[in-house]
Amino acid sequence: MDVVYTRDDIEDGVTEKIEAKRDLGEGRWDRVLKQKMVELSVADNYEDAKKEWKATGNVWWSSRYNVTDPYGRNENAPDWVTNSTNGCNQCLCGHNIVYHFEIENTENGNVECVGSDHITSYLILREISESTGVDMNAITERMIQDWINVRVKSMIQDAWWAENGEEFEEMFDEVKEADLRINVRYHPTKHYWDSTLRQHKRVRYLRKRAEGSGPARRREMASIVWRWNHPENTRNQQTTRGYPNERLWLDMNRFSSLIEEHLEDIEKKDMTKQQRIEWLENFDAEFDAKMEAQGMVETRFTTNCKRFGIPLFSWQDAPTAWDKSFLKKMYYAIRDSGDEPKLGKSDIDRLEKTLDMMSNLATKEQKDKISSYRSQLVEARRTDYVPRFPYQMKPGMTSDEAEQQISILRDILDSVRAMQERRLEMEIESRQLTDGGE
Repeated sequence: MDVVYTRDDIEDGVTEKIEAKRDLGEGRWDRVLKQKMVELSVADNYEDAKKEWKATGNVWWSSRYNVTDPYGRNENAPDWVTNSTNGCNQCLCGHNIVYHFEIENTENGNVECVGSDHITSYLILREISESTGVDMNAITERMIQDWINVRVKSMIQDAWWAENGEEFEEMFDEVKEADLRINVRYHPTKHYWDSTLRQHKRVRYLRKRAEGSGPARRREMASIVWRWNHPENTRNQQTTRGYPNERLWLDMNRFSSLIEEHLEDIEKKDMTKQQRIEWLENFDAEFDAKMEAQGMVETRFTTNCKRFGIPLFSWQDAPTAWDKSFLKKMYYAIRDSGDEPKLGKSDIDRLEKTLDMMSNLATKEQKDKISSYRSQLVEARRTDYVPRFPYQMKPGMTSDEAEQQISILRDILDSVRAMQERRLEMEIESRQLTDGGE
């Protein structure tokens, strides 16, 4: 038989089977129940009396969480339980019970309740046959067990919600938005184009299974929303169980206890996004200003550069043949793109790095100044001693390196000029002395 949800399932994680007996036997409690059923029936013998009774389908579970008054009466029990011969927590036979199944005498209208040990197949057969129209001889053991499972499961759901429902709903409303942002995983290689942020972002999924091992603090929990009621999860617990299992309930409590930390993480992510949006606003303004200042005409290339957040560039300005070839390829890829770039994330990362490097290269003015200083030093070397100095500009020289070289060349040139001036002064003094001696 199938295992059904019981009070133990909630309290201790232990499951039990509730199975319908084919008929009552000769045990103590069975004999008492037979006698009671006959006393409450029209017939005066059990074989005829049992045919008068049927299960109604009503089932109630006496949870330990339900409030009981000092006399043992359960305030949450339905009338058919409290008005039965033995009242709450006792079968018609007098045996203590947790599960209460309502039975009704169809001849005189008497209503009683029996426990799970005394819900016989015959009582269930009549109810199934009358409610579905299926002939009693065609009802299978599986149909009888399903009848029990459905009603017991419904009992557990009702009892759990009565005890935890308000707290659960408040907590779920508190954590659900954060859960969708925090309990996620990112694909290691797949990306999508975010047109708002104008950059590639890693594809994100809700985490459907917990990751990691060991204590809870070391594990990354599966998404709470995914497990509870996500519409794409055909096995979500709201649909399959009707209430959360122990792991989900514990994870909700743990996530709720850390909600302030999670909200701080989300705030940081939102701040990063806002900073990117503000950067793009400045980028657009500078982009338009540069277009206007240089008298540039709008083309598919310039339009897409702005659309993708890529600075304007000319592949002809690349410092090396390798860079020139790469930028030329990027130029045509950008020009021929639609709403999304034909460049992958690695292409854009490499392009940004190359353009950043080029933006730091020595300017034409710096290169002209270096060439001028070198020419002067070469000319001075014809007549004067000139210390060793950098003779060639290295490819890809940065602006800082150019300034450093300009400073070195200027210092050398200043020292050569000082030496030339000193030599000239000495020649004048020598000439004056010669003239005075004559």
